[in-house]
Amino acid sequence: MPAAAKNLALAYRLAELIDQGLVADFTAAARLLGVSQPRLTHLMSLMLLAPQIQEAMLFGTMKVGDKALRKLARAAEWSEQLAAVAKA
Repeated sequence: MPAAAKNLALAYRLAELIDQGLVADFTAAARLLGVSQPRLTHLMSLMLLAPQIQEAMLFGTMKVGDKALRKLARAAEWSEQLAAVAKA
């Protein structure tokens, strides 16, 4: 399974744990995983990607590096994200 897909699944699981109150917040989640707060924020930002991009990541049909994913997640509109992927 690609690292991006594992990270996406982890982000959704962490969000669930936070929503359930089992983990207090991003800071506690970062501490739990042994990563920095900025790294955890990046990880959680994967959930902001367009559903089509997330699906492609999970099925392994889209090979995108960590740096490109950070850039994609900064685009607020899914249409912008999809247009950027289509250009690549």
